[in-house]
Amino acid sequence: MKRLVIITVLLCGLVGGAGPGLAQGNGNTAVGGDDSKLLQKWSLFLEYAKINDGVEALKYGWQILQSNPSRFKTLHRRMMKIYAGFLDSNPESPMREGWRDSLLIVVDDAIKTFPDRAPRYWLRKGYYLEAYFDGKEEDALKAYENGVGEKYDEADPYYLLRMAILYAKFKDDNPDYEARLIAVSRAILKKDPNNETAQSLLKSSITDPDQYIAVLRDAYQADPNNVQKLYDLAIGFVEMAKDHDSAYVYFKKLTELKPDVFNYWYRLGISAAYLEKYSEAERAFLEASKLDPSSRDIWINLARNAFNRNSYPKTRMYAEKALKINPNDGEAYMLIGQAYAEQVRSCVMKRGGWDKVTFDDRVVTRLAINTFKRAARDKTVRDRANGKIEEWKTLLPSRADLFVRHLSPGDIYKPKDACYSWINRNVKL
Repeated sequence: MKRLVIITVLLCGLVGGAGPGLAQGNGNTAVGGDDSKLLQKWSLFLEYAKINDGVEALKYGWQILQSNPSRFKTLHRRMMKIYAGFLDSNPESPMREGWRDSLLIVVDDAIKTFPDRAPRYWLRKGYYLEAYFDGKEEDALKAYENGVGEKYDEADPYYLLRMAILYAKFKDDNPDYEARLIAVSRAILKKDPNNETAQSLLKSSITDPDQYIAVLRDAYQADPNNVQKLYDLAIGFVEMAKDHDSAYVYFKKLTELKPDVFNYWYRLGISAAYLEKYSEAERAFLEASKLDPSSRDIWINLARNAFNRNSYPKTRMYAEKALKINPNDGEAYMLIGQAYAEQVRSCVMKRGGWDKVTFDDRVVTRLAINTFKRAARDKTVRDRANGKIEEWKTLLPSRADLFVRHLSPGDIYKPKDACYSWINRNVKL
């Protein structure tokens, strides 16, 4: 209680009186012109600070500040530490407002008294404004900016991160902050490539794909042994730049570095397929399937890749592997149905055109439509499946086609045309 009374006197008397005196400058001479008295007060300040009697220490500290604030170069820092200790240890004290105000007076005087050390005191001021004041975050940001200046490469990553966080918080109200956020975040990642907060802030603030890729490339080049950084860069080329050529190169490198990682092979297959490197895509997907044979997506992508290279037997083979995982997979049925339909188109074209359609062509069309109907049970592909049914229904066998062959609706028929030998299925007419 005695300490609280003393600190109240200090804040209302010494602190209140210190403000105007300090504002007049630092030209005051030592009390009575006697430097020995000033040294004595400094000694007492240090002794009280040493035994953690902050109240008594501050009494002498303020007397020194009023007399000759530049006399002892660590005085301001020590006084700041005492006030910060009061604030940290007494979160509910009614003295907090006075402590906070006194703390700012000390740090402001340090900035004015020691211009050569001003940047470090600006940084302290920013920290204090964030830590001990409500609603002073933008003031804190300005203090950090004064402390760091434009020397991001030389700044402490802690303060850079605080700046980045505050830039992100206020960038909607200040258009300049977005560019500063990007610059500061990149500076952080040069020093600490794995700083997740800086990575997140940076990615969320960038809309320019080229700039986004540049950030990811910087992060990887700063830590070239980090495969996650390499993966992020490869993904960035796909998701932001839509550049599968570059992504392919990096995914291929990832599979060489870590051949036991499913996702690297899977992503390599996606990029290779996009670039129409169908053989390489198939190989990549098959490598991925060895690591996770239960992955439906692998078999679907293998089927799609085979379809795109007009390899219809493989399309069905891979799609059927997906159906073993999920017997109701509409996408798998869609791919099989499309393989049948496109085989019909191929056979008809080889024969000379649509005026050369045979009964077997119509039967395989029935098989394709039956498969599209199974696909349509899956609502995720229903519209596409129904569209395919509409597209191909005019080629179905007519009743006359069945009659002349002594067949009836519902009968089973197996196409005999060599063009359909790989299908090897009985078809319900």
